[in-house]
Amino acid sequence: MEIKILGDYHTHSTYSDAISSMTDVFQRAKDIGLAELGLSDHGYNNPLGGSLRHRTAKKQAKQIEELRERYAPLNIRHAIEADIIGVNGEIDITHEQMSMFDYVVCGWHLFARNKNIKSFFLMNVPSYLSGIRAPSQETIDRNTRAYIKMIMNNPIGILAHVNHGCKVNVREVAKCCADYGTYVELNNKNGIHGEDLEEILATEAKLIASSDAHEAKSIARLDKIEKILDRYPEAYERIVNVHENHIEFRSTK
Repeated sequence: MEIKILGDYHTHSTYSDAISSMTDVFQRAKDIGLAELGLSDHGYNNPLGGSLRHRTAKKQAKQIEELRERYAPLNIRHAIEADIIGVNGEIDITHEQMSMFDYVVCGWHLFARNKNIKSFFLMNVPSYLSGIRAPSQETIDRNTRAYIKMIMNNPIGILAHVNHGCKVNVREVAKCCADYGTYVELNNKNGIHGEDLEEILATEAKLIASSDAHEAKSIARLDKIEKILDRYPEAYERIVNVHENHIEFRSTK
C-alpha cells in the first residue's frame, strides 16, 4: 500500500547523529511538498553523535526561528527525541526544559545513560542480551510499567519505535497512549513487527508514520511501513498524518 504523509514529525540533523544539516532537511521537506516538518534531534542523555544539550537546544531553537520564513509554506516544528532512562518512567528532560519544544518524541535507546545503576541492570542489560536470551516475563512487565508511568507523568507527543530493543506488553502501552493522547509511532527506520501492530490495533491508539530520517533524502520515506500496511490495511485510517496536515500534540507548556 502506497501512502503519503502530509507531515514528517520524527527527523534528525547534524545537531545529533544525522548526516544532513537542518537547512538540507528543511529544503528537502519543502521540495517534496510536506505541509509540516518536525525536527526531533536526540536528547540530553543520549551520547551518540553529540546529541542535544540544553545549551545547543536553545541555539537550535533560535536558528529554526530565523529560518522559518525562508522555507515557507513549510511549517517547521521544533521537537526533541527524549529517552526513557528509569524503571519508574523517568526521562532525560524536565517539564521546564520541555517548554521550549513544540512536542516531545520519546523512546528507548541502547546507549542512553540511565538514571541510576539499578535502571541500567534492570532495563538495559536484558536488552543488551536479548540477541542470545529472550527477556523474562518479569522484565517485560517491569518495562511495561515504566513506559506507562512515563506516558502518564509526561506530555509525550509521540511514543517512538515501541518494542524496539526494550520489550514491553505492546497492547497495555498502546492502551495508555490512547488514554493520554500520545501517538504510537510506525517507524520506518526501525520497522514494526506485525504482531506488535496487531496489538496496537486492538486498542484505540492513534498512529503516526515517521521516517526517522537521518539524512535529507530519507525525509517522508515509508517503504517499510508500506509493506506492513499491505498486511494490515485497516491501520491506514489510524495514521493521523496521512489525513491531517497539522497535528496537535500533548502540550509541553
